[in-house]
Amino acid sequence: MIKLNKEKLLSLFVQNQEIMVERLLDEEAEAYGYKHPENKIPSIDRACSYAAYPNKYQKEAQSFVAWRADVWEKFYSFMDDIKSGKSEMDDVISMLPKRIK
Repeated sequence: MIKLNKEKLLSLFVQNQEIMVERLLDEEAEAYGYKHPENKIPSIDRACSYAAYPNKYQKEAQSFVAWRADVWEKFYSFMDDIKSGKSEMDDVISMLPKRIK
């Protein structure tokens, strides 16, 4: 039997939630057609790659960049609150910001 202390349980929780956040980001980008044909590049990375230079996708890409940053900032803030005992291990994904289109 594997014994899990609080630190190990929190570590596993954070890892699991990080995977869920990546899926959330990729699924949103895929909904807008940003999917690598061979799945070699995460969809969110493809979406954000159009943000830096003038093109017809630039504004949309910039919204993905801003949203991705907001999501990760909020996510790690939640994780800090959970680690410090201010919050419980809830459904973190449902509390993350939605992308403004």
